[in-house]
Amino acid sequence: MFRTATAAAVIALLCAPAMAQSLTVGQYRGITQYTAINDTSGLCGSIAGLAAGQITKSVATVGGLGATWTDTISNSNPSPAAAFGVTWINCGFSGLPAASAFTATSIGSGTSAETEYVAQPTTPTTTNCYASNGTPYVLSSSNSTLGNGIAQTVTITLLPSNGTGLDSGFRVTTTNSALSVGGNTLCYLSTDAVYSHT
Repeated sequence: MFRTATAAAVIALLCAPAMAQSLTVGQYRGITQYTAINDTSGLCGSIAGLAAGQITKSVATVGGLGATWTDTISNSNPSPAAAFGVTWINCGFSGLPAASAFTATSIGSGTSAETEYVAQPTTPTTTNCYASNGTPYVLSSSNSTLGNGIAQTVTITLLPSNGTGLDSGFRVTTTNSALSVGGNTLCYLSTDAVYSHT
C-alpha cells in the first residue's frame, strides 16, 4: 500500500507542474517600465527619447501558452520632443513558452503562500515592432552573453490565479534586449512588464 501511494504521489508531483499553469486566451492590459538603458551611442536617449524609469501602457492580445502574441503600446515615448518620438508602437512577439517550460515556484508563506510559474526561454526571442513615425525596429532577447560581452536575460512568469480566469496574468522581465533598426543595434533596453487579463 505504501509503495502504491508513494508511486501515485511521485506521478502527481511530476504531472502537476505541466498541468497547473495556464494562461487565459484574450486581451490583457499591460504596463511596462524601462528599468535600464545601455546607450553608449546616445541614439536611443537623445534621438528617440528613451530613458530608464519611463512607463508605458498597452493592450495585448494573447493566444495562450506556446502561441505568439501582439501588443499595442500607447504613450510609448514620454519625451515627445525627441526628434524621433512616437505616440504608439505595435509589436508582434515570439511565442510564449509552452506550459512544459515553466517551473513551479512558491512565494509567500503560511496562509499567504502562492505558486507562480517561471520560464527562461532557451532560444532567442524576437519582437518585431512598427512605430507611429513609420519606423520598424526589432528587439532581440536571450538568456546568453552576446559576442560583445553584454549579458542578456529574459524571464516569463505566470502570476498566481484564483482559477476564475479574470485574474490571469503574466510578467515579462528582460535585461539588455538589443534594439535594432535596419539591422543596426542602437542600444540595449531592460524592461519589466506586467500583463493582466481584462
